[in-house]
Amino acid sequence: MTRPNQKRDELNAVKSLREVLPSFPRKARIEACEDPLDVIVTLTNGSCIGVEVREFVRDGSKKGSRLNAYQNLTQKIARAAEAAYAEFHARPVYSTVSFSRDIVCSAKDVEAYAEQLARCVAEVAQHLSEPIQIESGLPSGIEKVIVRPEWMPEPQFAVTYSGSWEYLTSGHIDVLVKEKELKLPAYRTKCERVWLLIYTPAARMSGWVEPPPEMTLRCKRTSFNRVFFLYDASRVIEVTIGD
Repeated sequence: MTRPNQKRDELNAVKSLREVLPSFPRKARIEACEDPLDVIVTLTNGSCIGVEVREFVRDGSKKGSRLNAYQNLTQKIARAAEAAYAEFHARPVYSTVSFSRDIVCSAKDVEAYAEQLARCVAEVAQHLSEPIQIESGLPSGIEKVIVRPEWMPEPQFAVTYSGSWEYLTSGHIDVLVKEKELKLPAYRTKCERVWLLIYTPAARMSGWVEPPPEMTLRCKRTSFNRVFFLYDASRVIEVTIGD
């Protein structure tokens, strides 16, 4: 992700927090900030609250998220398959595609891979009267394709992601708080009060988590004034601090 896009996402996350957190200062001004803080909330009396914003990534690493890479690749293949299918002038149908997590397809091979997928669907689509499942003859890395007979104005290939989410735990929160705690002295040079906002973007597979069923999260200790977990820009949990 480019830095401008990251700053945009951080600012939008704080604006979403304002919409769902009743205690958020209503008339405060929200602005992006240069390092060390991400966002500053300026109150009407001139004081400010610094907000450090952290995207939750289930499989973060120095090389980036493998889940996001997998999602991006499979979506590119699906869109390319729709374009390839249209070239066959076959009956437009709705197909769901299950990819293996071990799929290997380089960027230069996406179009050829997608054309092979589209051809497999076109071969069964013309006289289809009920859903059919294809499991053989598919490109390597596709486990199955289900083709449905519903009439579609355009061919559609939808990717299914089974077993693709998990529950968030207090252990996840402790790790992220500890990571950001080291920077608090620098944050406080900008604002006396500092919040930590952890958020999950709905679009990225690396952020597909569910809050715990009881809707409570804890962190063992922190010097942040408040810690929040924002789920899908629509639900917020204020993290309880202390054992």
